[in-house]
Amino acid sequence: SSSGSSSASRFLLYYWPLPFRGNFIKVLFAYTQTPYDVEQDFQAILQLKGAANVADQPSPFMAPPAIHDRRRDVFLAQLPAACFYVAHQVGLMEFDNGTDMVAKQATALKVVCDCNDILDGITRNGGSLMWDEESWKTFSTQRLVRWLSILQGIQEQHNNNDDKTNQTSKDDKDDKDDDANNTPIKFMLGTTTATLADLAVFALLNTLERCLPELSGVLRRHAPHVMALCDSLLRSNSGLQDLVAQQQREWGNVYCGGQIEKSIRTMLLASSSSS
Repeated sequence: SSSGSSSASRFLLYYWPLPFRGNFIKVLFAYTQTPYDVEQDFQAILQLKGAANVADQPSPFMAPPAIHDRRRDVFLAQLPAACFYVAHQVGLMEFDNGTDMVAKQATALKVVCDCNDILDGITRNGGSLMWDEESWKTFSTQRLVRWLSILQGIQEQHNNNDDKTNQTSKDDKDDKDDDANNTPIKFMLGTTTATLADLAVFALLNTLERCLPELSGVLRRHAPHVMALCDSLLRSNSGLQDLVAQQQREWGNVYCGGQIEKSIRTMLLASSSSS
């Protein structure tokens, strides 16, 4: 399947047909309305990742998501590396002149790595263990809260260093009063336009809240301004709206799939019935 282009697009994404990790790359294309194709056939992906000899792979890798830039013949797996590469190609690594460009780009990458760690936390490293109530309670009330505080802290740190107010777009000015505490929307790294860091938190938090709405309270309580940013990105960008609508239509609230999603949902059900 593809994002609507009839001929082969420059970019080919390898990922199972679920939101989860693949969304971190999909949102970069959606936000910038960059055409891309998706190889989501299980057998094709399994054949590629399971090649007996890594020399038979386009570039040695363990698992999707992976991205192939067909124009440059670049093939990259590992989510942060793939995001870093795609963000550069679609103009989401632009920082104002006068800033330390390498530091800002490294910080954007750090935000992707933080979000990826949160995914590993929620899924107990991709389902290597299932949840039990005690472990889930510890994770959801301590470690997850800490991670949300970190994301919120990054956003505050980069905006407090900046005297100017940033908003997602001129179109969004009328809507800003809807957001948390009526504060103006602030991009993660104090920029005037969205970067990889903003789309990474969107891919993490918007998808989490949409697919696992029972987590909405903890997300909005501990990262209100980051959630307000996510709301604003969605409200002001038709590409993101189309992606979210398509996933809702095709997959409902399916998140990561498999036994681990069942385990997460069991925990959410147990904690909602006990509260």
